[in-house]
Amino acid sequence: MKKLISFALMLVMLTSVSVVQFSAASSNDDSISPQSAYTYDDVNASISISSKTATCTTRLTIKPPGTHATVTMSLQKYSDGKWTNVQTWSNTFYTKGISFSKSKGSLSSGTYRTHATAKVYNGNVYETVTDNSSSVKVS
Repeated sequence: MKKLISFALMLVMLTSVSVVQFSAASSNDDSISPQSAYTYDDVNASISISSKTATCTTRLTIKPPGTHATVTMSLQKYSDGKWTNVQTWSNTFYTKGISFSKSKGSLSSGTYRTHATAKVYNGNVYETVTDNSSSVKVS
């Protein structure tokens, strides 16, 4: 009886190890979590408004082994309980220190913010990091 229980436990343990190895090997997602690579210092999105013109800025520092980053930045307006994109810009950077700024004029009254998403690459894998600025009202 003890041999049967030992055999059954061994089968369960082998099956568990095989399932974990299979799920790790079968993943085709090239993204990795920030805990596994640490290829950037904190991303920072900001907004300033002057004379109904918004200036959106995203700052990011790439750390080794990071090689480059694609930054997508949006000027967003709060309306009907949600944030919607007014203007979106994107660029790829191969420098360590990134400062990406764009402006949009003729804003109507409302509440605005900058939303930034950066994909920081290490070869063909990447980490995705996002940030939102504080919100600013335009009268």
